Amino acid sequence: MSRKTWSILIALGLLALSSTAMAAGKGTSILALELGQSTVTVSETVDPADTPGYLSLNQGPEVNFGLEFFHYLSEDWAINFSGGIGAGSYKEEPNDAADPELKITTKSYRGRLGVDRMGSVGERLVLFGGPGVEFVSATAKFEATPTTPAVEEESSSADYFGISGRIGLMVNLSDSVLMVGRVGHSLGTVSSSAERGNAKSSAWTNSFDAAWGLAISFGGK
Repeated sequence: MSRKTWSILIALGLLALSSTAMAAGKGTSILALELGQSTVTVSETVDPADTPGYLSLNQGPEVNFGLEFFHYLSEDWAINFSGGIGAGSYKEEPNDAADPELKITTKSYRGRLGVDRMGSVGERLVLFGGPGVEFVSATAKFEATPTTPAVEEESSSADYFGISGRIGLMVNLSDSVLMVGRVGHSLGTVSSSAERGNAKSSAWTNSFDAAWGLAISFGGK
């Protein structure tokens, strides 16, 4: 097995054997501000004046910025909601200065609703993990500069619905401030329809994501 696989299995084992989560109890809430990365699926970019014969789907990396909210339903179970925005950029610079520079940018927004099993390891560390459902909507833009006339193409939105699982940890930095980190995997379906005409595309796809950030806890006992 790979090192990543062993790390995930060890974390899941610790979660299953751990006791209830530190001082948190029923009614405790945690709000985290996170920076992360993920892969996103986008539709082919198209000239606004064209009616495409077909649409293709492509996948690329993005940087994500988001908020995550945990609310303890009991001492060891919490409901979770997260949402955020993402952005990606790919650029090619030519060998010949007379040729244009090519750039593709992506942007997305996402949301996830899930439930996590929370368990403490020692006095300051909490492991958590659980399933959820996820939605992502993403678009792409292609530019070639400088050109005459200017070349600028945009994609229609590619909408993703899937189920996801993740594991993570929280480290207490003080009574109410925590550091949060997590990794996850998602599996689902993505589809897109052309802005003009009848071209459509759909696919089963999957992605990995990871994030870390700072959080505050409040409420509860």
